[in-house]
This record gives sequence, C-alpha cells and structure tokens, in this order.
Amino acid sequence: MTAQTDSKKILFTTDIEVRWGDLDFYNHVNNVHYFRYLEEARMRWMTHHRLAEIGMAALPVMLKADITFLKSVRYPATLRVITYLDESGFSSLSLSQKIFDAATLEVCYAEGYSKLVWLDQATGKSTALPPYVLNALEQ
Repeated sequence: MTAQTDSKKILFTTDIEVRWGDLDFYNHVNNVHYFRYLEEARMRWMTHHRLAEIGMAALPVMLKADITFLKSVRYPATLRVITYLDESGFSSLSLSQKIFDAATLEVCYAEGYSKLVWLDQATGKSTALPPYVLNALEQ
C-alpha cells in the first residue's frame, strides 16, 4: 500500500532522517526505533497544533501502541511518517501511522497504531477532548 491509496484522513506528515546509531548488529534499523519514529511524528503533530504543552489542564497519555513491521530500513534513509485519524471518542483519539521511504512513497516499512486519552491533570481521570484538539482534527 502506498501513501496515495489510503482513504483515511491525514492529520500530519513529517520526514525523519535515520541516524547511524539507529542500526543494530544486523545493519538495519532496530525495531525499537520504529516506535520512536512514530512517537516523534505524533509529538511533531501535537507540537504543531499546541495540543500537549506543560501547564495545560488536560494532557494526552498513551493508552495503547502497536506496530506491524513490513520491511527493514537500512542506513542511509529518509523516512516519511504519515499520521492518520482512525477515530475520535469522548476523551480519546485512535491514530494509525505509516512509515514510508520518503524518496518514493512506494515502500512502506511499518504500520503503527496508537490510542491516546486526555487526562485531567488535577484529577488524573479521563476528560473530554479539549476544544483545541477538536479544532486540530478539523484542519
């Protein structure tokens, strides 16, 4: 599957350079770094829309994360991570993400899934998605 054939709403796209230190003994990117690329893309999206800043009354926390490894990434490479909205609920968002070769977008290295829930910082309990999150989803 390529980036162009996905029918889900794209929330954010970002490119990430693979670093030499991301490689493992087998000379390909270690599996844990795929999770870090997905995390970096989510945080860039949240930072871009100011969705998770220190001092906010409600902040997102990771409820679930999953990944399917499709192809090994080798150095050097530039990755394009595309973040899609799967669904939004009262207090949570489900996102899917794909890691592509930025040069072609024909090679998909991995597909990830995450569920984020917004917590009221005073009570530690889930709370409704703040208006600024809902606005970011509409853009």
